Amino acid sequence: MMELIAYVTDLAMRFTEFTRSNPVMGGVVGVWAAGTLSVMIRYLPNAIRTIIIKQFTVSVVIHNSDNLFDEFATWYEKEGYAKRARTMRATSGKRKADISLGYGIHYFWVGWRLFKVTRSQEPANNTIQVKETVTISTIGRKQIAIREMLNKCIPQEDRSFTNIYTYEDNWWRCSYIQPSRSMDTIFMPKESKTALIRSVNEFLGSKDFYKKHAIPYRMGLAFHGVPGTGKTSMVKALCHHLGRNLYVISLVKTDDNGLVRALNSVSDNAVVLIEDIDTYDHCASRATPASAPGKPAGDSLSKVMESLSGLTLSGILNAIDGVVSINDRILIMTTNHFDHLDPALKRKGRIDFDLKFDYLDDETFRAMMAKIYPDFTIPLEFKIAANIAPVDMQSIILEFKDDPESVLKRLARSTT
Repeated sequence: MMELIAYVTDLAMRFTEFTRSNPVMGGVVGVWAAGTLSVMIRYLPNAIRTIIIKQFTVSVVIHNSDNLFDEFATWYEKEGYAKRARTMRATSGKRKADISLGYGIHYFWVGWRLFKVTRSQEPANNTIQVKETVTISTIGRKQIAIREMLNKCIPQEDRSFTNIYTYEDNWWRCSYIQPSRSMDTIFMPKESKTALIRSVNEFLGSKDFYKKHAIPYRMGLAFHGVPGTGKTSMVKALCHHLGRNLYVISLVKTDDNGLVRALNSVSDNAVVLIEDIDTYDHCASRATPASAPGKPAGDSLSKVMESLSGLTLSGILNAIDGVVSINDRILIMTTNHFDHLDPALKRKGRIDFDLKFDYLDDETFRAMMAKIYPDFTIPLEFKIAANIAPVDMQSIILEFKDDPESVLKRLARSTT
């Protein structure tokens, strides 16, 4: 230390002697030194402030592409913090405006701890979706306070509703919140429903086995059959049964890379749905002859369309079970023509269980009638007409809500 003081003192004496012999240069150096010192004094408080903030606060950033963004905003409003805000953001709700915290800085207390929340909007980047973030900060050097606060925002499991997400502009957006549909509202042969539930429950109970043997922990299901037989309804009922949200993706709006990003960015415990997968040329069997009914594959037109869309069969297969595919995901594909799908798409590991949905038989029809008209007795000799889908029966029931006799007359098998 003494050596440093001596060195600085010697340097100052040399500078003094230099300025006496060369006053012009001395003035220049003096002005430079004064300017440098003034700049340091001006910016020193900000530098100190930045250091203090960095060392003695913790922060978390939440993007509105994440479910937690809406959950935090809902919790913030529910706890009454938004009522004290001076800047707010309003959106259209059911019969009233929904008010949440506005852009800028806000403060709120949780117990004795003060939190700062900053809501900001990001550049649009040629998209119609508004991209926002909230940054939450508090004093301290540990994460526990912010973690505990965020856990308060996450709603308790409520199986009475199912959140339905759609993939738009490279992120999952909660587009609908629908009342859940229970399994007892799905009418199909009992053994088929039992086999599905048993297969899914076995998958869920085998997580440790998958992990122990380094097997990717994911499941693929295929629901196939004629239109109106309840494939999509079963998807929603399965989400209710599992307590999972539903993520729906359209292959029309994505390419190979986009599909990989979509499937790899779904939340944990997700059910992902690709509807009517047989309608995409990329998924049709490459062995299907051009003269076969349905959508032919392998012809020049299909190849041209595939190259233009940027989506290929290999890209779909890679997204489903590639190296970067995430675990703990159930993927469901619905199709009217299971036999039209390419064998590579149907193999085990991609589709682990397929379930056929068919027209109503007498047993299923009676179960459906007993559910809707519990006090009505169907004659033992009654037989349902051929090729009646559950959606057809539902439309007839809506026409004769309080008249089961007329329902029977409309659905009875012809004896002529």
